[in-house]
Amino acid sequence: MHSNGSLPSSVLCASDRTKLIPKHQGSTVLPNFGLFTKLLRFANQSTRIVVNDVNAQVSATHIQLLTDVLHVRNTLQASLKETTMRQLEQGVEVFITLLSPGGYEYVVAFLAIVALGAVVVPLCELENILYLLFQRLMFFQPRISQYMRLYTMFKRWMRSQFLQPHGANF
Repeated sequence: MHSNGSLPSSVLCASDRTKLIPKHQGSTVLPNFGLFTKLLRFANQSTRIVVNDVNAQVSATHIQLLTDVLHVRNTLQASLKETTMRQLEQGVEVFITLLSPGGYEYVVAFLAIVALGAVVVPLCELENILYLLFQRLMFFQPRISQYMRLYTMFKRWMRSQFLQPHGANF
């Protein structure tokens, strides 16, 4: 403390104070987000089914869901490059694409990416195929109006052929 009663600027710096507090991390630790806090509270209070995926024939309680989220998050962490992990630790926005059909696997992967501290970029399988085909068409035909017509027609056809409602109940 200075003679005038004020604190030195190094004490007021937020980065200095964070060095005094242990990091909230570990293989069994979820981030301190409201979403995970609520899921943990429900896991302690109830054993009811929270996800029922009829396509994959998987039913899970809150605790099973959180256990799977931790497992996938830890597996994902182990597979990421060191530079990406460093970016996550520094608070840099890291975007991870999630391409999966709807259901239990999607929910677990989505929450695992959030638990990692990354931004989830969800892609629908159908939209991804359409986007890639649209890019391919753009390469061969430079007229944008023709592309848009082709893209729209192809999108309608693909949806009529392949888009099926997923059987996940939440």
